[in-house]
Amino acid sequence: GLPGGDHELVCVLQDRRFDAQNQLTYLSAGMMDQMHGFVGDRLLVNGRVASVVDVASRGYRLRLLNGSSSRVYKLEWSDGTPLTIIGSQGGLLERPRPQRYLTLAPAQRADVFVDFSGRAVGASVELRSAAFPASDVDRTVGAMGGMGAGSGSANGAALSLMTFRVARQEASSYRLPPRLATYGSSWAQNDAAPVRRIPISIAAGQWLLDGRTFDMMNAAPEEEVRAGSTHIWEMTNVSGMMGMPMAHPLHLHGRQFRVLSRAPVSGTSAGSSSVREGLLDEGWTDTVLILPGERVRLQVTFTEYPGLYPYHCHVLEHEDMGMMRNFRVLPR
Repeated sequence: GLPGGDHELVCVLQDRRFDAQNQLTYLSAGMMDQMHGFVGDRLLVNGRVASVVDVASRGYRLRLLNGSSSRVYKLEWSDGTPLTIIGSQGGLLERPRPQRYLTLAPAQRADVFVDFSGRAVGASVELRSAAFPASDVDRTVGAMGGMGAGSGSANGAALSLMTFRVARQEASSYRLPPRLATYGSSWAQNDAAPVRRIPISIAAGQWLLDGRTFDMMNAAPEEEVRAGSTHIWEMTNVSGMMGMPMAHPLHLHGRQFRVLSRAPVSGTSAGSSSVREGLLDEGWTDTVLILPGERVRLQVTFTEYPGLYPYHCHVLEHEDMGMMRNFRVLPR
């Protein structure tokens, strides 16, 4: 019974750079863009700059996708209204979740319910990305004299994304239900599952997962799992350029997984991250943001279909620099 049709809007968020001839440019900052991830100085929603969407005075379902190469968004409504989150990357949440902010890393998605019924015709509200310290996602920025994010509007800049304008009155008695989904027994935490620890590091200009770079056709013995088996993967993010880590959105192919926990790595500090307060670890997901200094534990029940499946950082430049591996699903 959620809003659909004209009342269900897909919003693809991207940042880009253009030259004087209005042509797309990429990696214009060279190695800085590659190491830290490309960020653009023009913000687009569904390919449009300063997008304005006319809506009716009723409830809408927004399907948000971060389609940027490396930018992290800290989404908020301009009037301070909490975002009502109803879905994560793997489907609906069990219950609506109000949050002041919503953090979306590259490749992450979320469904948000917004009710315009209390607004007059002509009223508008803006979806924007709130400012946050760049060090929340890249601790090398300050150490490198502010050059860490390359050119353009750096990660953490306050951004205007799109405006929703109430253009017409439309009667609707819809109310969001208090319960949206039931996860079932597969959601239960499996404390007996084997644990695999995967440190994130960089060496010789390549980002590494468990000390390895990409190998197109192979997987290491510890990357082999049985079809349908459940494992816990523990991702540790303490190594980076100059020993200072960056945030990495880790994406697994083949199945959705559950985020069990995130915590500072022992002996380090994950810091007081304003980005962390907007994270959506609730619900099924396939891409999790691992912030600097964090250890994140995932529980995944692997697919029944044997074969090779990638897992990788979804900062596209990090992926291109080797931060991608395969896991092999073996027959039962």
